[in-house]
Amino acid sequence: MTKAEAVKQERATRQYSVRQTPNAIHPQPVNGPGAVRGGRMNVFAAQSLVDARPSRLGRFRPSRGRLIGAGANGGQVPLPATTERWQGLGSGLIGIFRERLGAQETRRRLLHATPGLLPFVLWVVPHDPPSSVRFLGILGGLIIVLAAIAYYQFGRVQRAAEGGRDVMGAVFGYATVVLVTMLLCPRHVELAFAALAVLAFGDGSATLGGLLMRGRRLPWNPRKSIFGTLCFVLVATPLAALIYWGQAHDAYETAAVPHVGFRMALLGALAAAGAAALVESLPVKSNDNLRVGTTAAVVLVMFQYLVVGWA
Repeated sequence: MTKAEAVKQERATRQYSVRQTPNAIHPQPVNGPGAVRGGRMNVFAAQSLVDARPSRLGRFRPSRGRLIGAGANGGQVPLPATTERWQGLGSGLIGIFRERLGAQETRRRLLHATPGLLPFVLWVVPHDPPSSVRFLGILGGLIIVLAAIAYYQFGRVQRAAEGGRDVMGAVFGYATVVLVTMLLCPRHVELAFAALAVLAFGDGSATLGGLLMRGRRLPWNPRKSIFGTLCFVLVATPLAALIYWGQAHDAYETAAVPHVGFRMALLGALAAAGAAALVESLPVKSNDNLRVGTTAAVVLVMFQYLVVGWA
């Protein structure tokens, strides 16, 4: 038997004896726990079977390169990426829209807000002065055509509880406010456009915010929520102010009407949006387009006459 085989046999015998008689390694040395030399002591003051000599491999210090290499060679662990998180957030928002709003109501909100984009389109399209007869005629005809198209397409977004009378009030009440304000104030088309913005963006966002966020109800109308009313004011005010200021600036350069600064326009838009939001929250079952638009137009006309000045 060679020396290597004898060492292996001795180790196997010692391990087997440890498994069979565990108490054999526990007795104290004759000269006390410190008498055993050349090895480490276990908790029972017996010499450890593990060699106490330092390893030739040295201390393992993992680096970033080693970890990346190990990950490339080993199994791939999927980590949540930022894109996946945004996709999850988008899917959650779409789910909320489908649950609380529905496809039909979403189309209705888009149809309601689309006419409010008309003043922004006029900023990039060359046109006659706002107070000219030609401009007012073309714009009035365009509004009538859009109202007719909306009337015939309204059946796709009509609610179950709405009748023919509500459809007439929703569509033509929308157009009537803008046309009447333009005819009564031909030198101040910005008032009609600002009222249009309050009706398009404010009224539409009130319904959208109320259905999506819900929350506490108004004391005088349980069908309306506080968050919906706040959405009305917060959305309508800056957009109506922007249209009021931009269109008044255009009219100031072409027709010499009183100039309106943006702060002044913001104040007038806030007054119109607040009054229109209050009227929109009243417990009235009929369509509110006519009364909301009329309220916004009246407040803006009074603001122009009393604060800004009338040309």
